[in-house]
Amino acid sequence: MLAKKQDFLEKKIHSEEDIIRKNVKTNKKLALSALKRKKRYEKQLQTNDGTLNTLEQVNISCQINFGSGFFI
Repeated sequence: MLAKKQDFLEKKIHSEEDIIRKNVKTNKKLALSALKRKKRYEKQLQTNDGTLNTLEQVNISCQINFGSGFFI
């Protein structure tokens, strides 16, 4: 689920970059709003990456603890 969201956010970021490039000289207001959306998507992507990283660490920790027979 988080991997799908990550792919979705990456596509949205690239889409916003295209909008920015196309409109930076002709429609600055549209380019600026696209830049703001891009920054918001990047922040969401960063949060998503942190969540994935945390889940991977918990999974590894559980595997180690289960393998050694030690439970907290």
